[in-house]
Amino acid sequence: MPINKKQLVDLISSNQDQLSHKDVELSVKAIFKTMSNSLKNGDRIEIRGFGSFALRFRKSRTGRNPKSGESVKIQNRYVPHFKPGKEFRESVKDAGNKIASKMPSESFFYLTGIFLFFGILGYIYFNFFEAKDKENINPDYLKGLKYLLDEESDKAIHLFSDLIEIDDETIQTHLALGVLFRKQGRVDKAIQLHEYILSKDDLPENHYFQTLFELGENYFSAGIYNKAEEIFLKLKDHDGHTDAALNKLIIINEYYGEWKKALLFLEELDAISDHDLSVSRNHYYCEIAEIHIENDDIDSANNYLLMAQGLHTDSIRSEYIKMLIDLKNLQNLSALNSFTSMVNKNNIAYILALPRIIQTSDETHTEMVDLKLRELLNNDPECRNYLAIVGVMFPEIKNDVIEEVIQHFIENQDIVKEIDKLDNDYSIVSTISSHLSQSMRLILNKKMKAKYKYNCKKCGYQTISFSWQCPTCKSWESSLPINFLKTI
Repeated sequence: MPINKKQLVDLISSNQDQLSHKDVELSVKAIFKTMSNSLKNGDRIEIRGFGSFALRFRKSRTGRNPKSGESVKIQNRYVPHFKPGKEFRESVKDAGNKIASKMPSESFFYLTGIFLFFGILGYIYFNFFEAKDKENINPDYLKGLKYLLDEESDKAIHLFSDLIEIDDETIQTHLALGVLFRKQGRVDKAIQLHEYILSKDDLPENHYFQTLFELGENYFSAGIYNKAEEIFLKLKDHDGHTDAALNKLIIINEYYGEWKKALLFLEELDAISDHDLSVSRNHYYCEIAEIHIENDDIDSANNYLLMAQGLHTDSIRSEYIKMLIDLKNLQNLSALNSFTSMVNKNNIAYILALPRIIQTSDETHTEMVDLKLRELLNNDPECRNYLAIVGVMFPEIKNDVIEEVIQHFIENQDIVKEIDKLDNDYSIVSTISSHLSQSMRLILNKKMKAKYKYNCKKCGYQTISFSWQCPTCKSWESSLPINFLKTI
């Protein structure tokens, strides 16, 4: 289906978020106008990977008027010619199949990328060239555009930086160019350009902080968190950047495991935000409490647990922290009750809490654990699956109920049932000993190490290891166990 200029503008605008629809429209017009003028002047236009435009000379000849059929003298003339590049030819060679399936062709997305890249150039054109008399155009701007076309971005950055004038339009243009570099993954170029802007004398305060924020985003995108943190610390107290800066500081300190610092920034954000951040604060308190438990500072752990419970009474993690504290204080019965409370909220408790309870139980408490597990088996049909999963994930655990569940799991495998049918006088099931059961647990544990074991109930993201917060949708306590034993 043919696409006119308006549709092209609409499609490009919908496939990017760096430029407004109006800027895209102006950019497309600028590209076509600049290309047309270049060809009029006899210049050749080459876009690497896409193709080249040039004029070709046609000698005079006698033609025929298609309406009247009369002979017509056609004078010498130049006609535009397009020669596609190799990459472009490759991208559209299967266009027939794509057209048949009514899907956008690769060439469209390729063109979108080109127009987006040239969109910045068009923005520069309309801000600096179209609004001024052509005789007053600084030739260095045209040279800078040529450097960008030739993918010599270092030269372009140096040239544009020297030409920056301290006014809103020029600063916005150069900021947009830096953002484009970052979006393309060329963060070093974005850093270079934004640092050049900051080096300008007499830079107005609003431009300074806007550029500083983009520089912080560059460092954050590149994973240079120490420099990003320095910048966002300056910006968090500046109106207009407070929320974004605090969010970035929280993420950075989460990454470093600096939970107390992250909590301070979260509390600052909570004080000014319209969103309820109490669930996040609850988990930060739990993170800090768990660190204190590992350091045997139970009093401090209790203090943070109380703060966590005050924010989110239904939190599974608060129950988990309470269970850890009970185990440290040798209060096994209380720990077992916390485990039961967790199971009633989320079956993830079998994997997170049960191994710790079993490993810290003495003979008396082991009997209590077995009684509780048998009670759960009677009341919850799914309990057997989760106990089998625990037995495979933690083969070092010694527990009679889990051993029975594992043996039951082996007995119900199809291959065991089929072998049992071969001889009525001999039952393989009767030979399954605890030693064989333990060997099977070790084999299955090794086989299942690379299997996904958890999935987020909010977004469906699957992981091998457990996390209290989903890595993708950032929701808390959303992980559910996957019964990976079904794949055997």
